[in-house]
Amino acid sequence: MLLIKSLESGRTLDITPGQEITLTLENPLFADDRMPVAVSTGIEFPLSPTNKVEFRFVDVMMIPPAVQKIPAAIIFEGFELFSGELQFDEFSDQTLKYTFVGADATEAFSGNIHEIASRDYSGMAMSTFVQNARKGDYPDIGLPMIVRKANSAKIEYPTAAGEAECSSIDKYANYLYTDTPYIIPAIKAAYLLEKIHPRLIFPSQIQDYLDRMAILGTYKPEAWQNDRYGIPYTTPSRNNPYIGDGFNAAEALPEMTKAEFIANILKMFCATIFPEKGYYDVRTNSSILQDKTFIDWTQKVSDIYAIVAGEAGSYSLEYANGEQNYDPAKEEEFDEELAQSIYSASNYEELISKFRTSDNYVDVRVTFSGNVYSGKAVKAYLYWSRPPGVMGKPIFNKTETSIPLIDIVFQANVNKIELSEGGGDGQNYENNIGFICTPCIPANVATFIYTGSTNAQVTLRAMAPVVDIPTVGGNRPSDVYIGLLIENNFFDQGNYFTRPEPYIDGGTEMANTRYSIAIGGTNGLYAKFHETFAQWQVKKKDSVKADVVLSPADIAQFKLWRKIMLYNRLFLIKTMEITLSDKATVAFANAEFVEV
Repeated sequence: MLLIKSLESGRTLDITPGQEITLTLENPLFADDRMPVAVSTGIEFPLSPTNKVEFRFVDVMMIPPAVQKIPAAIIFEGFELFSGELQFDEFSDQTLKYTFVGADATEAFSGNIHEIASRDYSGMAMSTFVQNARKGDYPDIGLPMIVRKANSAKIEYPTAAGEAECSSIDKYANYLYTDTPYIIPAIKAAYLLEKIHPRLIFPSQIQDYLDRMAILGTYKPEAWQNDRYGIPYTTPSRNNPYIGDGFNAAEALPEMTKAEFIANILKMFCATIFPEKGYYDVRTNSSILQDKTFIDWTQKVSDIYAIVAGEAGSYSLEYANGEQNYDPAKEEEFDEELAQSIYSASNYEELISKFRTSDNYVDVRVTFSGNVYSGKAVKAYLYWSRPPGVMGKPIFNKTETSIPLIDIVFQANVNKIELSEGGGDGQNYENNIGFICTPCIPANVATFIYTGSTNAQVTLRAMAPVVDIPTVGGNRPSDVYIGLLIENNFFDQGNYFTRPEPYIDGGTEMANTRYSIAIGGTNGLYAKFHETFAQWQVKKKDSVKADVVLSPADIAQFKLWRKIMLYNRLFLIKTMEITLSDKATVAFANAEFVEV
């Protein structure tokens, strides 16, 4: 028996006798955005008393039904097979015609990420807010130090040559040597995903990364306009700012829809969403291929079938970073003098030490990542004094402190990976990730010290992203900077530093052998999440199209990620068209099976 049930009233609606409905299931694993496609079908309802009441329809005066959308479920032989919504189409021939639309992920994930509300921090002392954020106390934001790309090569210290080229505020956001810096929040990925949909369930191997990832909120609306703190603030007491009303950290996020954000996360980790009752199940494509379980449909498939020869496909994985000017592969073409200026460092401490002792610019490659940095020593004047009672600029003594000036020349392991076999005339499985994998530097900063102060001179170290900061109140940017947020470090791969403490501890370098969101490298996304599926994708795969007779239980228990066995061969279903009738106790389906 075929039934349509209103999930609003609980009524079983009357359908036109002898009616057949057909629904098409499409496996999102084969879709470009890895997002589920909602099933849909037209259903006709006669003008029975039950239907008139449910749809609030009066067959006079040419007025459409008052209820044009209603949650509903398709029930077949006692099994609830699909849930979704009935949407009014037309009334004709004394029949109400509605379209049944299954659970729609696009609608569930509607809206923009910058419309998500973060926590309310208004009325909190800014120093408290900053300190807590740096300790990782907040589920929604972090405050890693950020380098403004426009000033990344400028010197923020006075030297023997004269005044500083820029201030610390001009060069950095979230500057580590103050509890009241210019603020640019990093919004945590796990927080965004939980707010987009609380029942979006990721496997632990992906969730482990999501808990350590964030997006930089570089946009500032006009209401946040101020050069000192970059967010709304009040000053109830002198030099003690408090966060003002109107600060929603997520408002700083770039232009991207929630659905696009999820789709890009799926592309990063080679994963697919499968809708379930009440939640969305995310599975890695590799785990689907490696799953040893299957359902045997050999006795359910028709003897009449078609075999379609497959073609080898192609596979690609890339970020939205764009081309880099520096190509290490061409270093052999450099002249001898330049070639000798490229050094190697086994870690960031060695790199910082090299720049701190070099009077001229040199290039250094970090061996564990392949990143190439350029830098030199800056002999900075950091110690200052001011005669008692004298106003004006501080007077710096002639004590020099060697500070490394560092910029990134080449970001390794973010170049596009392409894979093909035998011409690759089949499906091109593209993973064009809409995020920028943020280039970062091992920043090493110092602050000015009053000559009579008891504070020790300690340079603070942290991996800091180098990004463009848009004009306040301008257009919301479309560049989405993503990175790993670990202990106030923001980076893509490799080592990071423990949380620095001003005047106490500069931060200890930690070897990171586990996390990387770079594309290439031993721990990169391709090796950990993509390789198994990519190699399968590019291979020639034949498909079978055949009719299948399924029981209601078969349909209710079926999962699109589950393998199907036909005559001792394993397949994945790409598409399946299911026909249900109130005159049949089984469903008739036509499916396209792709061999695994």
